[in-house]
Amino acid sequence: MPRPTQRKPKKYKYSRYTYEQNHVILQYRDSHTAAETIDRFFHGTRTQRRRDTIYQLLAAWTKSRPTIEVNATDAITRDMYRTRQHGLGTKLTQETESFLWNWIQSMRSDGMLLSRDMLALHALDVAPFFEHNKPDFKASSSWCTRFMQSNALADRAVTRQSQKTPAETAVAIEAFSKQVQDLMTKYGADVVYNVDQTAIQHEEISKRTVNDAGASTV
Repeated sequence: MPRPTQRKPKKYKYSRYTYEQNHVILQYRDSHTAAETIDRFFHGTRTQRRRDTIYQLLAAWTKSRPTIEVNATDAITRDMYRTRQHGLGTKLTQETESFLWNWIQSMRSDGMLLSRDMLALHALDVAPFFEHNKPDFKASSSWCTRFMQSNALADRAVTRQSQKTPAETAVAIEAFSKQVQDLMTKYGADVVYNVDQTAIQHEEISKRTVNDAGASTV
């Protein structure tokens, strides 16, 4: 037998409306009275108290109509109930984040690989040079994630060439061997030492980079 709960049952007294629904209702309101709009879109509004609440809701939507129209025509926000103002609750100003985005694009156009750590360090370096940035900005991992999401950036693996066939490998080995022989003749060397590059490869830069999300190649 299920244990009784202390939670009150839902009464479904309140409804939420997306930006697209708000836009449709306001368009209908332009050519109809408020009472007709309530009867058309707010079924079950029988009490005067509830109707007064709907009147206030329509007035609030009319006041916010520019914002509603912008979000209703955007494929990303039209199904949302509310949006947060750009830059609200962020540690860096929009100007600073635009500077960081341009820096990323400039570095990537030069073929540089950028890790999240490099982005965080550069953000810490440039933040003091812009006004109105939060003094407690620390370029945390959560900030990097939010910055990349809001600027359509992603952590991508670098595009590599496909593996060579055995025939191509044999040709490359032969060409390298000939190059070594030519260098030995040029510099008069009679002994060649093999250099262990394990340590260099161990410390090499990551094969991932911050890049535009959706790019076909990185």
